[in-house]
Amino acid sequence: MFGYLNKQEVPGPPASPVVKDRPLPPTPRLQTAPYDDLTRMRATEEEKLNSYGWVDRRSGTVRIPIERAIELTAERGLPARVLAGGEQAAKSAAERK
Repeated sequence: MFGYLNKQEVPGPPASPVVKDRPLPPTPRLQTAPYDDLTRMRATEEEKLNSYGWVDRRSGTVRIPIERAIELTAERGLPARVLAGGEQAAKSAAERK
C-alpha cells in the first residue's frame, strides 16, 4: 500500500489565504450560500404552485394554482373507480338495503 501511495502525485503546497484568484476545487463543491439557495428554490416552487403554466404543450398538459385545484376538486369530487360486473351488482344491492 505504501509503495502505491508513494507513486501517487503529491499536490503542491496549499494556496495562500490572501491569494484572491484561487482555482476552484474539483466538483462536487459545497454550497457557498445555502440559505440563499433555499430561498430561491422555495420562491420558484411557490411561483409554480400559485400560477398557470404549461407542463407539456405537446400533450396539452397545464398546471393551475393549487387553490383553484382544491376548489375544482371540492365542486366536482374525485373520480370513482369502476367496479367489475359482479362487484357492482353486490354493491348496488347493499346500497338498497
